[in-house]
Amino acid sequence: MKKNIKIGVGLLAAIGVVGVATYFIRQAKLLKNICVQAGSVDWSASVVEVAQIYQSGEPITEIELPLDLVLTNDSNTDVTIQKVDLDLYAEQDKIGVIATDFEQILEKNSIGDLSVDFQFIDDVNLVGLGVAYGTGVLIGDPMDFTIKGKITAKASIFETIEIKYTSTFTLAEMLAGTTDNDESGGNC
Repeated sequence: MKKNIKIGVGLLAAIGVVGVATYFIRQAKLLKNICVQAGSVDWSASVVEVAQIYQSGEPITEIELPLDLVLTNDSNTDVTIQKVDLDLYAEQDKIGVIATDFEQILEKNSIGDLSVDFQFIDDVNLVGLGVAYGTGVLIGDPMDFTIKGKITAKASIFETIEIKYTSTFTLAEMLAGTTDNDESGGNC
């Protein structure tokens, strides 16, 4: 009788191990079905506001630039967006950051919006940035702006993924509120 009990316990343990392994593999696959794309970078009003604040001598770190991202969850489980950590570059110079710790649920098989705000860093040289932009316009080589970083998503207490995100656009695209590129993050 003891041999039958050992076989039964061993069979139950094997089924449990296979079940747990299957769960983790499924969760890892589900997290790969997340896509992040730029929705809007309409900063036309903000650029004017930055110029006015800079001219008045106030710190530009108080200015926030809105960024709307479109998130697509093509998996069969809800995903929680936990953290957004993005940097804004003008050519190669870092000029702003998003560093937020918040949670937003993205339901299964859905598309959602994520609205965050960039903040300028303390030592941004706006005069140099303006000169570089003006020179680029004159010679026909517009200045590129790049948003680069990662977004942390979680599907369960065991499964977390970092989605790398990159988007590059010109000032004209930024002022028009569109990005005419296909750059994104995740599995799009």
